[in-house]
Amino acid sequence: MRSRAGLILAALAGLVVSACGGGGAPQLDRATFEDVMVALRTAQQETDSAGFDGRRVQILDSAGVTDSLLLGFVRAHATDVRFMSEVWESIDGRVNGRSRDEAGADTVMHR
Repeated sequence: MRSRAGLILAALAGLVVSACGGGGAPQLDRATFEDVMVALRTAQQETDSAGFDGRRVQILDSAGVTDSLLLGFVRAHATDVRFMSEVWESIDGRVNGRSRDEAGADTVMHR
């Protein structure tokens, strides 16, 4: 069911608020994190839970990304609320049909 996939994505988002700043540099760059999250959220919207599980593995594998790397990125930037807000707004904009540049422009305009 989609609620499981939504729960996974919500857990990632929740780490932004609840995680303490972790040590070390992020393993992923922002563009890769955003690209993978956009692909995951789009797949979640387009498939049922059984289909999503397979798509999720495929998306992560093709990007060379693991759950741990995604969580590491969130933990590494968790204390930078402005940065993570921009990241999630960009992801949301792209999932909802705006390009990365348009989503970034919206973020700048809302400051």
